[in-house]
Amino acid sequence: MAVKTFTTGEVLTAADTNTYLANSGLVYVSGASFTNATSVDITGFSTTYAMYRVMLKVCRHTGSGTSSILATVRSSSAAGNNYYGASLSCNYLSVVAAAVPRNNGTDFWLGDVLSNIYSNYVAFDTGGFGAVGNNFQISGNYYNYPTTASITFGYEANDVTKNYDRIRFTNAVGMTGKWQVYGYREP
Repeated sequence: MAVKTFTTGEVLTAADTNTYLANSGLVYVSGASFTNATSVDITGFSTTYAMYRVMLKVCRHTGSGTSSILATVRSSSAAGNNYYGASLSCNYLSVVAAAVPRNNGTDFWLGDVLSNIYSNYVAFDTGGFGAVGNNFQISGNYYNYPTTASITFGYEANDVTKNYDRIRFTNAVGMTGKWQVYGYREP
């Protein structure tokens, strides 16, 4: 990013503000709500930003019980493959457990949907969109209400033949919630 030193009495133009002062932090890219969906695509990724922050609020549409949210990174409708990674949880009793490992898997785990009363808030950073040869990576965390555990996860899709442009998450019982994507501006 260009750097400019402003002097006393200098007029700050809109172009200067946009170029020198507003080129840092997170920028809202896209978002949507969904109701009783078993499959949702998170879109808006491109080469505009190298890294993205995704916020996901989700719960079961009806009923109760825990059901996993599984995800794939995609190039239009074609799913990437060769997923590697895992998650780690630690509850209030300091019980630590590894969970949901992937070794050349077909998807990765984004958490669980719970009852239709309690929402699950998942936040993660991701990158590797918009160009063939990019290695998709994701890392994030959330709090799992039924197990009172803090969950941290990290995965990659080791399929560099795809031009990734979305993340699709699925759940068998139906989910209700919303997602938002923010791009990290580079200084």
